[in-house]
Amino acid sequence: MKDLSARGAGTQDTGRVGAFVWVPGWGMPPAVWMPVWPHLAHAAVHVAVDWAGCRAPGDFSHVVRTAVAQAREASRGPVAVVAWSLGSLVTLSIAREMADDVVALVLVGATARFVTAPDWPHGWDARVLRRFARRFARNPLATWRGFVASLFGPGERVEAAAVCQRLFTSPPPAEEGLAGLTVLAEGDAREELARCRVPVRLLHGSTDAVCPLSGARDLADALPNAHLTVWNGAGHAPHLVRPSAFARWLETELATVQRSADTGHGYGGAGRAQRVDVPS
Repeated sequence: MKDLSARGAGTQDTGRVGAFVWVPGWGMPPAVWMPVWPHLAHAAVHVAVDWAGCRAPGDFSHVVRTAVAQAREASRGPVAVVAWSLGSLVTLSIAREMADDVVALVLVGATARFVTAPDWPHGWDARVLRRFARRFARNPLATWRGFVASLFGPGERVEAAAVCQRLFTSPPPAEEGLAGLTVLAEGDAREELARCRVPVRLLHGSTDAVCPLSGARDLADALPNAHLTVWNGAGHAPHLVRPSAFARWLETELATVQRSADTGHGYGGAGRAQRVDVPS
């Protein structure tokens, strides 16, 4: 993982967070979060998770646990975990273990289970994911490029081109990529949701083609203290297309978490969601 200390341009209170742990999606490098950092007004330590070296499903949760411990030690204060896609699934599966160290989970394009099940209609059919894994094993670059193209909504093509040129130049190593696909095939965090004591804030694009919005809605409803924001027209990577808007949203949500903690009131009940147009 990459341990990077970074300061923003101001001193806005974002929930008294001393450090951020940034958890990427499947096959993504730590640098995938760097476009957001210059826009944060909050001064904090940044620890970016790196999937390099993950060869088995358990390795993914291990590196997230290690990153949280490293961030807590470096900052001597509360930690906010910001996770995307696969990173969200891994983070949710161990959220209960991190409750004493983490002030909030911020999940982008999240799901509690990536593949469908009789009681979970939100996601990829397991057979589709297996075919994807076989294609990736045979031709990583072509498969990777197709996946990257699916990250963005129909109205995000211009921004997507610049993002892809800057961040998505090569696929993950085959062993690491296949291990991540195993996590997606087998991961199921639903049993952990009701026991999650950490406030959760979710951001989802209305046109997300990787993790359906319906799954994010069910995820928010299953968590004891969660709020879902939907950006109309956004795809699976709203933080990459609109990093400045994402930073503002993130800091606002963390400030809300702190106010809720101060007053003893969190979000409760079902339907805790709002839809908004994608901020400029």
